[in-house]
Amino acid sequence: MHARNAALSGLIAVAIVALMACFDARSNGEQGRTIAVEGSCPARRATTWVAGEELTPGAVLNLLAEALSCPGHVAHVTAQIDDGLEADARTIEYWLDIEKGAVRILGSDGSDAPELIANDEGEFRRYLDEDRVEKSDPSPLCSTYSESLLSYLIDTECFFFFAGPGLSVKAGEHDGRPAVVLRSQRPFPAGPDEEDGIVEYDVRVYIDPETFLLLAAVGEGTFEGHSLPTEEFAAMYEVDFVPLDLLASDFFDPSSIGYVEAITRLDGLQGTLYWLGETLPATGGLSELRIDDVWSPERAVQPGDYIGIIYYEPDVALHEYDVAKMDGDGRKYWQDFFLILDECLAETVEIDLGGARGVIWGKSNKENEDGTCGPPTHYEARVFFDETIVTIITSENTGAEFDSVEGMEHVIRALKRRE
Repeated sequence: MHARNAALSGLIAVAIVALMACFDARSNGEQGRTIAVEGSCPARRATTWVAGEELTPGAVLNLLAEALSCPGHVAHVTAQIDDGLEADARTIEYWLDIEKGAVRILGSDGSDAPELIANDEGEFRRYLDEDRVEKSDPSPLCSTYSESLLSYLIDTECFFFFAGPGLSVKAGEHDGRPAVVLRSQRPFPAGPDEEDGIVEYDVRVYIDPETFLLLAAVGEGTFEGHSLPTEEFAAMYEVDFVPLDLLASDFFDPSSIGYVEAITRLDGLQGTLYWLGETLPATGGLSELRIDDVWSPERAVQPGDYIGIIYYEPDVALHEYDVAKMDGDGRKYWQDFFLILDECLAETVEIDLGGARGVIWGKSNKENEDGTCGPPTHYEARVFFDETIVTIITSENTGAEFDSVEGMEHVIRALKRRE
C-alpha cells in the first residue's frame, strides 16, 4: 500500500482501536447462531477527565486500551468510513481481545484482503483472489503495548501516527459534545524524490472523556496549501461487547480463516525436497533461519518442473525444481546463471558436496571503464542434486546478511533431504 493511503487507513483505525459501542445482534459464521451483545461492559468503571487537565498521548492510549478491556467479553467495533474513494461509506468490523492482544477484522481494509487476524505472532490476511492466507511479522516499531494493539487495527506502521513531536492532546468538541482530541500532524514525502514535495497530514481522533471510547476520527492531507480530496476521510464508530462464550473457541485463531502452518504446507509439495529443517541455528555471525512460508507451484505461477518455494526468515528463499520433469534443454538451461539487464557475472565459487554440486554466483550492476564487471553487488546460488535443483535467493536488500559468499555457503552446506 502506498505510504499515504496506508497512513490514512491507519489513522482511520487508530480511532477504531479506541472505540466500541453497539450492534444489536450478529451472526457467528463458525457456529451458525446469533450472538447477543451488550451495549456496554458490565464491569467497566467510568473514567473522568477534567477539561483542561493535562493528559499526555501515552496516557490517552492506555486509557483507550483500558476502555476496550472487559472481563469475559470481546470489544466489538463497527466503523463507518467515508474516505472519498468510493461512492458509499465502507463498513469495517473489529473484534478486540485486549487481554490476549488479539484482533480480528472483517471488511475492506484498503487491500484485497477481506479478513485479518493479528496477534503477538504476526498478522494473518486472507486474500480472496488467490484463496490464501498470508502471514507477516508483527511491527517492530511500536514502543508500547497500547501502540501495538492500535497498530494491529491500522494498515500502517506505528511510526506514522505515534512517532515524534507531532502528537498532541487537548480538550475539544465533536458534534456538540465534549471530547478529548488526540491529534497527529505529520509531514510525509509526496513521492520517492525530494522534488516531489511534502504532504502535510492532520488527523484528529475524538474520544468520550467519561468512557474513553472513540467517537469519531477526521483526517485530511494538504499539498503546498491545497487540500487533497483523495487524502480526506471521516469515520464514525460504534462499540459494544460480545460475551466470549458466544464466540467460537477458535475465533482469534488464524486457522479459522484458513491459515495453515508452513511446515504443514510442505507436505502438499510434490517432489524430492531439500530444506534447512524448521530452523537453522545461528553461527559465525549469521542469524538463525526460521521457516516462514511455503509457496506451491500454483501460487508461484511457475512451470511444470517447479516443486515450490520455501521461505526462511530473515532473508533466504529456496526455489526447488524437479529434474525428472525437465527435458534436455531445460536441464542445460538450469546450469547457467540468470543475468538481467545491466548485470554481469563478477564471481563464481564452486562448492563440492560429495555427490552434489553447489555454485555461488556474484552478480554486479556496475561496470568498470575497461568493460569488465565491478565488484559483486548481490549473490545467488544453485545446488544440483540428482532429483532436484535448488536455487538460493536472498532479499537483495542492502546489508542482507546472507547475501555473501559466506552466507550462501552456509545455506548450501546445511541443505538436507526432507524425508
